[in-house]
Amino acid sequence: PVSTEGKKPNVIFILLDDLGVGDVGVFFQNQRKAANNRNEPFTITPYLDEMAQKGAMLEQYCAAPVCAPSRASLLLGQSQGHANVRDNQFDKALADNYNLANVMQTAGYATSAIGKWGLQGTKFFDLNGDKWPGHPLKRGFDHYYGYIRHSDGHEHYPKEGTYKGPKEVYDGYNEVSKDLDKCYTGDLFTAAAKKYIINHQKQEANKPFFMFLAY
Repeated sequence: PVSTEGKKPNVIFILLDDLGVGDVGVFFQNQRKAANNRNEPFTITPYLDEMAQKGAMLEQYCAAPVCAPSRASLLLGQSQGHANVRDNQFDKALADNYNLANVMQTAGYATSAIGKWGLQGTKFFDLNGDKWPGHPLKRGFDHYYGYIRHSDGHEHYPKEGTYKGPKEVYDGYNEVSKDLDKCYTGDLFTAAAKKYIINHQKQEANKPFFMFLAY
């Protein structure tokens, strides 16, 4: 949203894996020729379109052709020539350095990461979650909810494991998938984002927030 009365704007950065040019409504309108001249986008997204028109659209950003390196470059503010996560280095710990989240904290923002992470540092199971060196809560985020491991993101039903087997969802350092009967991650992460925003506005309305929302 546009800042008013000198207040810092809340920032919601939405990142999607494997999104093609013209797949989403607002990008389709801007990139019709590149979208194989389809008559409509693959996904109808009126609310995202409205948000984009009121905010900023990053139509040409892609630091790497695969998800973990691309996320690392974004969060670290570095090209792939400098970022510590490159190629197919899934689950490698994001460098313990200045990044987008702790810079936003320094600027007075509450920070939240919701969705897929994949930059935690190891694939091994740890029920408490706090042993992961690159956990979001150790990389500038005050709040985290979602899939820690890269491969978990390939399953949209974490409890039932309909396609790839059961996966783990973390609320901070705590694994919570046992309570997620028939939850679809697209809806789950959206609900978690809405819950965070509502709670933040009730409890810290005078403090801006930055949300990294990764589907």
